[in-house]
Amino acid sequence: MQVLYYQFESRCRERGMDFILTCTTRTLSEQKELVAAGKSKTMNSKHLTGHAFDIAVMKHGKPSWKFEDYAPYGVIAEELGLTWGGSWKRFKDGCHFEMREET
Repeated sequence: MQVLYYQFESRCRERGMDFILTCTTRTLSEQKELVAAGKSKTMNSKHLTGHAFDIAVMKHGKPSWKFEDYAPYGVIAEELGLTWGGSWKRFKDGCHFEMREET
């Protein structure tokens, strides 16, 4: 996962795209809290195994949570073979990226 993340970061930076990494691996108790708060929909998150990361897109020095700001990052992630949470049919999660099963 580290190699894929660094490739993702490099491609984004080459294109002048600014973001910060906000989450990588989570503990079971952290995941339970997020599910209870409605910020995650599953206890089967790839964050629990270290196969996912979340970012915050930076606009004018501040995090943007506008879904459309994440689409260019999703394109880069999918080019690298990652799954972008923004492409999910249910519960679109624009800031989330994870390894595919076959990656």
